[in-house]
Amino acid sequence: RRVHGGKESDFHAVIDVIEGRMIEFNGDYGEHIVEKDVPIEHAARTHDAKEELIERIADVDDEVGNLFLEDKRPSDSQLHAAIRRCVLNRLFIPVYVGSALRNKGVQILLNGVVNYLPDPSEVVNTVIEYSNVEDDDESLLDPENINKITLDSSRDSDSPFVGFVFKLDATSFGQLTYIRVYQGSIRKGDVVRNSRTGDKIRLSRLVRLHASQLEDISEARAGDICALFGVDAGASGDTLISMTAVVPTANSKSAAPQRLAMERMFVPEPVVSLSVSPVDRNASEKFRRALTRFQREDPTLRVSYDHEHKETLISGMGELHLEIYSQRLDSEFGCPVKLGQPRVSFRETFTERVNFDFLHKKQSGGRGQFGRVKGYIEPLSELGATSEFVDSTTGTNIPKNFIQHIKRGYLAGCEEGGPITGNKLSGIRMVLQDGAAHAVDSNDIAFYLAGIGAVRQSLEMATDQGRLAVAEPTMRVEIAAPAEFSSDISYEIIQRHGKLVSQQPAGDDVIVDAEVPLNDMFGFSGSLRSCTQGKGEFTMEFLSYTHCRSDTVEKLVDLYNQRKTQRK
Repeated sequence: RRVHGGKESDFHAVIDVIEGRMIEFNGDYGEHIVEKDVPIEHAARTHDAKEELIERIADVDDEVGNLFLEDKRPSDSQLHAAIRRCVLNRLFIPVYVGSALRNKGVQILLNGVVNYLPDPSEVVNTVIEYSNVEDDDESLLDPENINKITLDSSRDSDSPFVGFVFKLDATSFGQLTYIRVYQGSIRKGDVVRNSRTGDKIRLSRLVRLHASQLEDISEARAGDICALFGVDAGASGDTLISMTAVVPTANSKSAAPQRLAMERMFVPEPVVSLSVSPVDRNASEKFRRALTRFQREDPTLRVSYDHEHKETLISGMGELHLEIYSQRLDSEFGCPVKLGQPRVSFRETFTERVNFDFLHKKQSGGRGQFGRVKGYIEPLSELGATSEFVDSTTGTNIPKNFIQHIKRGYLAGCEEGGPITGNKLSGIRMVLQDGAAHAVDSNDIAFYLAGIGAVRQSLEMATDQGRLAVAEPTMRVEIAAPAEFSSDISYEIIQRHGKLVSQQPAGDDVIVDAEVPLNDMFGFSGSLRSCTQGKGEFTMEFLSYTHCRSDTVEKLVDLYNQRKTQRK
């Protein structure tokens, strides 16, 4: 809904197309705002932009749509109200223009936040209550043990405190833990509990942040964002609750729930891995401490140890993502590192349904182990998606307390890797239909091993029947460059086995959207600079998993066989 006045170094103002006013930003930091009439040279463009805005809003808002059909013009106040309704219903996204240099447009953007986004009282927030749960992995919980509770967003201290940790930041003065308060309030000196770990945390200092400045506060209420200073409050995504963690509700299943948790953000699986090691072997402690902190800050970063090659792996959303962390290891911890070659997260998956009937039975003189599972594994519609587990059992052949251990075994079996390339299994669903238990010999470990055995049995059958495939991550790539280089860019994409989705003009430039396998994107940055004389740039994000080409599968199989030979 904004039109810019000038571009690049001449950018000095924006035009509000609803109000029909030009807003200039003067001063060293754009702090002085001056409103003027729209200049004649921008009048036609402003009128056309407003007409387009009205049409777009009419498509998603009934009130403006009816006025549009009756050839009536909505007033400015009606447009503002319609935008707010549509934003609240997630049907419309206002677009603002500005510049981070000298803060031009920042004030107008903040006005839009106030005018169009919901305040805390207009949003229904829920917390998940986990009852009668002993396992720490929330993904393994039986849906019967999950109860969603609506939180009270009133800005008072009558309700118990519930807050969400959304960011960690280590400063020279200590760690800052950013939290959003969703219910109740917290005060300096209070003691709260991390719902995931059970740790008690004393709030010795509460601060409100203004850019890099910290302002001490004594209290934070529902809707506030604040930070805890100098305490270890957990990891990103953790939920903090008051010591009296009872959320009053008629639907609550227990008077003292063991765990309350805000719904976590979706965290995609990493798509690239690099081996990493400190240059100075004596810096291993700093290296370990830094990686631990980075994992807590960023849930998309994973750290693991490859026992086969005896090296530490970091996995993330792309080469740049991991390179930034390698630079931070040096700049923030004084621990320069060596990076290995990138590794793409290939996956193996089933192409058709495979039935299993696996019995784990072990007798060693005393109490034995017994667990039988029957069902099938099938592919999901989304290739390479996170593996799923469905309990379709009826009756008491398998006691319900063993179901989550079967799921744990199934997920562990997926982590073991497939027989083609040794990569993890994903994009599949295990459906447990039946089984058997022994009154004495059945226990948690027996059904855990039965879950692993069911995966292995299914893999053997799928291999014999040719029902396995290899999937690779495909990236959505957006390239911006001068239009004269569009053919060279298209050639680069095709050379990398990519698919051109669209090409759109943008002034003198062209925006190219493409889908390219990640395995073929390595080195693309240099190639793009070369073919566009350094004028092209691109962004890349994970799109989906797709089937590997046959030549890629052959290379992966050869590499996997070489590793197996070396182990022997």
